[in-house]
Amino acid sequence: MVSKARARARASMMACEPAWLPIGCSVPRRPIEDDVVCEPLLEEPFVAIAGKDSAWARRRRIELSDLAGESWVLPPYDSAPGALITELFHSCGVKPPEPRIVSLSIQLTITLIAGGRFVGLLPSSVARLSARRVGLKILPIKLPTNIRFSLEIITIRNRTPGPLARLFIEQARALAKSLPA
Repeated sequence: MVSKARARARASMMACEPAWLPIGCSVPRRPIEDDVVCEPLLEEPFVAIAGKDSAWARRRRIELSDLAGESWVLPPYDSAPGALITELFHSCGVKPPEPRIVSLSIQLTITLIAGGRFVGLLPSSVARLSARRVGLKILPIKLPTNIRFSLEIITIRNRTPGPLARLFIEQARALAKSLPA
């Protein structure tokens, strides 16, 4: 479940030696523990995607329910992004599909979908940045914009990040600011 994953991540962060990176990037679900500090980097909606050569890529009007019988690549529904995706399907009045492939790997998801045999949901910036490079098509499906993917930097309260961690955080902030809203 989401809480077990959060507990494992928290235990890993708390076990870090001061010389290690006492930071993490997460897709959190509130509430989070009092001994960590969360800094939101970006928050964006999900988009539906298919391979650029897929039959779905040529359609101008698609409803989420039209994709119900397709082969999906989705994160596990008991993970943080999977819980958001489940909520997205329910808010559209569509039963979440049984994914053909279940993976938390964004790279695997993108590669499989680009092949044309699968469809999926990704945060909009991931889909936009990958579309031209690997051959994805963002499908013209109206999805709820109130269900948003949130990426945050999480640090341990009262622990100063080392130089490498500070550099990572600065670069993550700059990258997040450079992405269109």
